Amino acid sequence: MESLERDRDPRFNDHEILALARAIVTDISNLHLGPEVGVGPPKTDAPVVSAWLNCLRMMAADLRRFKNLRTFTRLFTWRMSAR
Repeated sequence: MESLERDRDPRFNDHEILALARAIVTDISNLHLGPEVGVGPPKTDAPVVSAWLNCLRMMAADLRRFKNLRTFTRLFTWRMSAR
C-alpha cells in the first residue's frame, strides 16, 4: 500500500487498489471462499506482487474486450436478503 500511495497516479489508482483487494481475497490471504467463508492456516509466504499484477492484467483484458460495448442495463434493488 505504501508503494501504491507513494507512486500514485490518479488515472490508475482506483484500478490498482481494486486489483490488490481481489488478489488479497483470492490468492494472498488464507481465506477460503465457498458456501461459507473459512480461514486456513497462516501462510508463511505469498506471491503478493505477482498475484496483484495478474489481477491487473485480467482487469485490463476485460476493459479492452468490453471497451466498445455500449449496452446499459438498468439495475433495481429491492428490499431483499442476500442470505
